[in-house]
Amino acid sequence: MVMLDVLMVGAGIGGLTAARSLARGGASVALVERAARPSAAGAGIVLGGNAMACLDALELGSAVAARGRAVDEMEISDRTGRTLRRTSVALPGLPAPVAVHRHALHEALQDGVSGVSLYAGTTVEALREETDAVECSLSSGEVLRARLVVGADGIGSQIRKLAFGAPERAYAGYTCWRAVVPDPGVPHPVEMWGRGQRVGLVPLGAGQLYMFLVADAPAGTPGEPVSAEALRARFASFGGHAPAALARLGEAQEILHHDIDHLPRHDFGRGRVALLGDAAHAMTPNMGQGAGMAIEDGFVLAEALRDAGPTPEAVAVYRQRRAARVAGVARNSLRLGAVAQWSTPWLCWLRDALFRALPASADRAQLQALLQAGPA
Repeated sequence: MVMLDVLMVGAGIGGLTAARSLARGGASVALVERAARPSAAGAGIVLGGNAMACLDALELGSAVAARGRAVDEMEISDRTGRTLRRTSVALPGLPAPVAVHRHALHEALQDGVSGVSLYAGTTVEALREETDAVECSLSSGEVLRARLVVGADGIGSQIRKLAFGAPERAYAGYTCWRAVVPDPGVPHPVEMWGRGQRVGLVPLGAGQLYMFLVADAPAGTPGEPVSAEALRARFASFGGHAPAALARLGEAQEILHHDIDHLPRHDFGRGRVALLGDAAHAMTPNMGQGAGMAIEDGFVLAEALRDAGPTPEAVAVYRQRRAARVAGVARNSLRLGAVAQWSTPWLCWLRDALFRALPASADRAQLQALLQAGPA
């Protein structure tokens, strides 16, 4: 039986990025993916300068940028479309953020691991950690051995359950609909804050617009039927570019609906099992850094392995380097989402007034602190 350096479980954004980084560092890597034909779930995404810097270092940045649209500025407005904050997101020393369709991003990342063995349409059913390796039994009947196993298999990670037990998930209190529609001419990404509701509009280029709709709701509402007409009625109080975008919802190939869950307790692994991305630290999307943190995870994990090899010591270094960084981003994202979802009228008025009065220099400093602390 061939001994791998690393078995990566999950071929999503984090898993593909980590596999690319590890393979470039000389490690023997294989990917396990439950989907028979790996593809991305979701609609659009914005990758910040920190994530794009990591992708540039892996020689993937240009391929991703070519499939999306560079972002120069981002805006927060009230529900009428009045600007509360407009922030330039271009920072010295970092590439421009990129808005891209998730399918296009996944395509670029898959191209980057074309030489890595892929076991598709199967899952890891059992783990047995030995002194110098981990033995993994797959649902396909195959058995693989690796010096290190990395769970990059999402918030419901099978690897985390098998190695450390199932974590407690928490509901943020709001649910989200996502779709890609024809762009009616939105000039730059904007997030509109209402009362217990938000509308996000992100131009992706090539005539496409990523739209997300967020609303306070009881947990479990994604089981309800979704229709473009019902969503237009639910978010009818929004002005600006929202009505034109909502009018195109009927042209979306798919409307996705998910509750916003997160993991209050993060775990980056120990021994010969590491975790990254949502498997380690699923967070709310309010900072736009879920994928960014997963990409950084893979980058740092590969660095740790280059220094210490596929060993428990490398996992310990990786955990130490990532824990505080990710915890801060997750905490700020949760807080921002709570404020953005306020529904009491006087609190919403106060929130909007404070955001309009916030100095641009403060915005810039916060953005620099977030993006320039990345590993790349």
